[in-house]
Amino acid sequence: MTSFVYSMYLTGAGGIINSNVGLGLALFYGGAIQLLAGLFELKRGDVFHATVFSSYGGYWICFGFVHLDATGIIASYKDDPEMLKNALVVGGILGGN
Repeated sequence: MTSFVYSMYLTGAGGIINSNVGLGLALFYGGAIQLLAGLFELKRGDVFHATVFSSYGGYWICFGFVHLDATGIIASYKDDPEMLKNALVVGGILGGN
């Protein structure tokens, strides 16, 4: 669901122009819930799925914090928005997502 909402924003479907449209989903549904699912899988002894869920949950938490106005991350890249895109791509590659 989180990926769908942010895909709608990135493609401009429905006239969505505010990147905060999926912030709650990114932090809680895509982030915290998947991180929690990873912890449950770890408790069951399923290390592969624990790694997948936890990594993807961590990615969404990071993505949510980047878009959170209180952190000022987006504002710090106003002069060079291309660098923010580069940072997100590298973070996604290094994070394994």
